[in-house]
Amino acid sequence: MGNSELTWWPVEAGFEISRDGAELLCRQEGGQPLAAVPAQVAATRRYPAWVLVNHPQEAEVAVAAAVKLAAARGMKDHDVAGEAEFLARRLPVAHQPLFLEQAARVLVRRGDRTRAGTLFAQAREVEAAEGLAVDDAAWLAVHREFAAFGALNTKATADFVKGLKTRAKPDVALDTLVRVAVLRTLAGQAPWPQLPKQLSAFAKAAGRDELEVHQGLLEQVTDAGPALQESAAAMWTAWRPMLVRVCARSAAVRGLLLGLLPQPESLDGWWLELLEECGATAGLVGAAEDGVEPVGGRAQWLSRRIEHPTRNAVMRKRSRVRKPLPTQLNELIVRMAPALRADGEPVRVDGSDYWSRRIDVQVLETCLAHGVPVADPKPQAGPDLELWWRNRRPDDDLPAVVADPRFAPVVRQWAANGDAARLWTVPALRPFLTPPAAAETAPHPLDGPLIHGAVYKFGDLVGVSSAAPTRLLYTIRMLTQALRGGRTDVDREVQGLGLSMLLPGRIEWVVVRAVAPITTEERRELLTAFLQVWSESVFADADAQSVITAAGLAEKFPYMAEHGTGWGTAERLRTLIALIGEHGAVPHDAAAASLLAARAGISRYAAELALVGLIGVDSYHPPLMTTAHRKVLGLNPRQLEEGRSELSSIKDQARLDLLAGVLPDDPARLWQPGAMAEVAERLAANWTARFGRKPAVAEATVDAAPDFGATPTAQQVCVALADPSALPLFTRDVDSWLVPGTSGGAAWYGSDQFRASELARWLPVLAKAVGWAYAALPAEDSVRAGVPEAVRLMRQRLSHPGLILSAGSTGSSFPVDELARLFGPTPYSGPVAVEDTTFDDGLTIVATRGSNSRLYFRPACYGLDERTAKLDGVIRYGRENVAAVRFLTGAACEGIIARIEAGGLPAGTCEADPRASVPGLVARIAEQFSLDTDPAALYLQLLALPQPTDARVKAWNRWRPAQHKAAVAALLARGLVVEDKRLKAGRAVFLPGPWTKAAGYPGSRPVEDWKTDLLKPWGIGPDSEWPRVVWTDLFTAAHDRVLGGDVPR
Repeated sequence: MGNSELTWWPVEAGFEISRDGAELLCRQEGGQPLAAVPAQVAATRRYPAWVLVNHPQEAEVAVAAAVKLAAARGMKDHDVAGEAEFLARRLPVAHQPLFLEQAARVLVRRGDRTRAGTLFAQAREVEAAEGLAVDDAAWLAVHREFAAFGALNTKATADFVKGLKTRAKPDVALDTLVRVAVLRTLAGQAPWPQLPKQLSAFAKAAGRDELEVHQGLLEQVTDAGPALQESAAAMWTAWRPMLVRVCARSAAVRGLLLGLLPQPESLDGWWLELLEECGATAGLVGAAEDGVEPVGGRAQWLSRRIEHPTRNAVMRKRSRVRKPLPTQLNELIVRMAPALRADGEPVRVDGSDYWSRRIDVQVLETCLAHGVPVADPKPQAGPDLELWWRNRRPDDDLPAVVADPRFAPVVRQWAANGDAARLWTVPALRPFLTPPAAAETAPHPLDGPLIHGAVYKFGDLVGVSSAAPTRLLYTIRMLTQALRGGRTDVDREVQGLGLSMLLPGRIEWVVVRAVAPITTEERRELLTAFLQVWSESVFADADAQSVITAAGLAEKFPYMAEHGTGWGTAERLRTLIALIGEHGAVPHDAAAASLLAARAGISRYAAELALVGLIGVDSYHPPLMTTAHRKVLGLNPRQLEEGRSELSSIKDQARLDLLAGVLPDDPARLWQPGAMAEVAERLAANWTARFGRKPAVAEATVDAAPDFGATPTAQQVCVALADPSALPLFTRDVDSWLVPGTSGGAAWYGSDQFRASELARWLPVLAKAVGWAYAALPAEDSVRAGVPEAVRLMRQRLSHPGLILSAGSTGSSFPVDELARLFGPTPYSGPVAVEDTTFDDGLTIVATRGSNSRLYFRPACYGLDERTAKLDGVIRYGRENVAAVRFLTGAACEGIIARIEAGGLPAGTCEADPRASVPGLVARIAEQFSLDTDPAALYLQLLALPQPTDARVKAWNRWRPAQHKAAVAALLARGLVVEDKRLKAGRAVFLPGPWTKAAGYPGSRPVEDWKTDLLKPWGIGPDSEWPRVVWTDLFTAAHDRVLGGDVPR
């Protein structure tokens, strides 16, 4: 074949290669042929060139894949990445890393370094999972290459550093680490948080001077400011000690730090302290001896520093909630003032664009008070007085701002619209105010929106709206003064209480959070201030009940009118406040949460939150609590969210009722052992009185539950299965119909909107829960035992002829004419007219508008006749409801119910353990392969079940790690399984023979082809975590196949 007819593939270093039969040909990029293949070409990692050199017999497969990748050039980046992953999965395993690398290079050339980094990391994962041998020099070179691209993501970087320790000698490893870090940073990727510690460790291992290594790296990245600014706060805090030492000897590094504006919000004030400690501020306050001065001058540096937080928020690199600039900046401005005055260049305090129009008042005051020139604000820009007021310290004042004619009008107008009693505490504002009455001149120093946020909001206090009651403490005082003076015209004061109108007689909710161990000190101070004012109010008086009634306020405060002051007497509250000041928070008591969970039938997660007052949290300012506080309660993030969601539907009145009367008569008792258990007992009594006692569900059962999504929670699912008749969802029929959709097309609706949507949410969850509870829970577990009744009741609801549910959509696969032929000609008729073209065959309702048709169905008619097959045949998306109905009403579910009701499992065992469910089959497997019972059981699980991960097998079989290890060893010794590392497998041993890799979506795992053939008749795929079939049938099929001679090989 002539060279013009050959396909030539590029290789690094300016060469191209091709194959003519068995002969490998090489030429320069210009087309000049070479007699011999250069060494660097033979060592190539380009694809498909690597295959042409090393595996010529597989060249056809490689070239085909490369051609398809090249054909994807017209796609969008995410489609190119998806196509690359799709093609890679179909290549020989040895090809996959190099093909993924080549696809990553394509994405780099297109400018998508993020997806390129993802493909590169996947290449490394394949090498690790498959145990592929990679030459050390080639491994180092490819990491340097992608570091220079800026396409070495966090995962790949972490694996790279780990690999360096074993692949290179200490001195080479150190040089490579520094080189990759520099290349990566210069390419725009932020250094990773562990880099400072890794540099020190590698330097010590190589016997190098640690300080010189850090200095050398930092001086190489002085032009990489944008990447460094994106670095995590953890990296800078870890690097701080070394930065101080490096800056003492390197002016270049001092200049680097001075010019950076780090992105993490937590570093705003911290960074200024670092600059001071490193000596980098010398050029800001005067002439720097080393010549390190800010770019553009001092005024421009300060202007950038002032604008930085707002600009970061606009770019969505941090929270958009406005906060005051750090106090460290005000302190620095005072020191910079003489130099700024001498320079004469004005500082811009309002930023450079529309989003920066709000001026930090304290910074403005500091600048003006110290004579720093301030540039005229842009139109519509002005002082953010609300932000200043919410965060004002008692001594903060505004004399310089008020004296400046550019800002005084804004301040005057704001003050005129404000509360004179509160603003009178700011001396500079008094000329703009009418002197308030004597009783109003001494407001509480903490009164304001933060008090309202501390009492009524959850999570972070930052971001409390200024529209919230701004005089809550003052209003309580004024109402108290009026009622004690005999006034009855107090509607304005009562209205000013806002949600506090619910608290009289039920102050325990505030108290519980004020003493809780997870309450921040900031919030505790605010809650304690609120309780102090409450203790002095009419609501804590002994005669509060009669005063409220006499003033005609019984309807406004019904609980107090009926029950009086309750726990919150003045004496108790004063004692409590003193105890908080002396002891702080009440110690956490895990036993109390367990007691509440058992008594009330709620999860431990919800009980932990209830005992600290976090009841009814349906929205909050993130985070709900800090990581340290979450750990105090013994909750991981998933458990915290489960507990929050479980209690989220409880509203204000119910929350207060639940906590009323739960505290001990003597507040000092709260700090004594066993006190929180007593609180839990009383709270459980309130709970059961209001909601009834839910069945107790073991915490181990809830912990073992699969992920059901956000709602319902695992606890709610377990409780529903344990006692389904207590849940209206299982006992009341739902009527629903079609209505015009809000975004075009029709949508189903119900006589009770929330119950209709709730039923739709529960159906797929219930189908999953039935399979899980049947297979994985012990025979005596109440959740498993309740499955037959839950299914029976749900079948009754599904048989209701008035129920219509969504069945997904057809996509664009079926034209209207075809749908009319299948489901017409009768249109849908319901209580509400819809504009769509509809067809209704009694089971299926089609609502079509444009190219996409929505499907709805009546579960009562599903499975009765040939209409069911028509519906199943047209669904392209969103078949969850149909699949759930098919299972819950089908033969497989009936078989599961029969197995549960038949009993027969020994106590403490589950269906997934074949020693308990099919002991005879285990015995025959053991006899056939000369195995003990445990290895025989494991072999049967590996043969029959789609996802027998090590963790699940140990849980099902109640094995300790040593037992599992012994069973695995026995199977390996007999050659019945092979040991391997397979991505996403969750296990270390597999059936011999071909296998299929896990797909890219969550839940998918690798599966052996032998097993795929076994499971196919049941419609079970590799992503079937809890197959909705009778598991003993799976064990029987695997047993029969193996004993029939078809053993995996």
